[in-house]
Amino acid sequence: MADSEADVISHLLDVEQNAFVQVKEAQEKANKMVGEARSEADSQFKTRYEEIASELDKEFLDERKRIVEEHNVSLSAFKDSVQKKEKNKSAFENFVKKAI
Repeated sequence: MADSEADVISHLLDVEQNAFVQVKEAQEKANKMVGEARSEADSQFKTRYEEIASELDKEFLDERKRIVEEHNVSLSAFKDSVQKKEKNKSAFENFVKKAI
């Protein structure tokens, strides 16, 4: 009977060892899968981030160019209107003399 009990205990220890090995292999496989998924997600994030950043940068540069052109047109129109104004030097000189 002692041999039978020893065989049962030995068998149970073998089963436990086998279960431990299987759990360890499953954990290693899961860790590998998680690592690969994380790497893929990071790669996709970086790609999409760069796409969005590039689009926003282009939109910014286009908007900036439009604003600069609009500003230049307004400034040119203002300069033209100032140059077309009639200058009255004598009235300005009289004003300066009174102010001093």
